[in-house]
Amino acid sequence: KEIILSWNHNIDNETAVVKPIHFEIFMAKKRAGACEGCPFEFKTIGVVPAPSMEFITKIEKGYKYYFRVQAAGEGTMRSDYSKSVKFEPK
Repeated sequence: KEIILSWNHNIDNETAVVKPIHFEIFMAKKRAGACEGCPFEFKTIGVVPAPSMEFITKIEKGYKYYFRVQAAGEGTMRSDYSKSVKFEPK
């Protein structure tokens, strides 16, 4: 199975500190039934050039997935992470 992630990123080009060149997509996954509250680690799973705001990735049953996105600009400029989104395939 695959999941399509999409997001919005609105900026004011005159006042924005980070003007996105690309978006970095992060994912963490845990086995379904793993301890609630246990830590998990986000890892980069892809980069999407701006202005595109869509990413497709494979998923499998038996896991809980957590995704977040970060805008990246010139040099080392980065936005804050987006809110994390949880997805559990049925």
